[in-house]
Amino acid sequence: MAIAGVGLAASPAVDMRGDWACVAVAGTSRFPQTVHVAAQDPATGQLSGTDVGADGQSFAMTGSITGSSATMNFVGGTYSSTAIGAVAGTDPTLT
Repeated sequence: MAIAGVGLAASPAVDMRGDWACVAVAGTSRFPQTVHVAAQDPATGQLSGTDVGADGQSFAMTGSITGSSATMNFVGGTYSSTAIGAVAGTDPTLT
């Protein structure tokens, strides 16, 4: 993730609010989940929401989007992870 020095950050090109399908990968295991982006600051691209796995487990999500590249941090209990993905086309899918 690039961090800008002094000045204004570029506005995000994609409105991330809503539900996004994604698959978490750990080794050879794949975990389908839905990331719900509840809020996005249009000036900075900062994101917040939740991530809900196929098993129903929920995690808090914070992150940011720049252009079509999203970085998201997930936290719940003792679990935490960071994901970097790209918005693919117009479907609500992160790759």
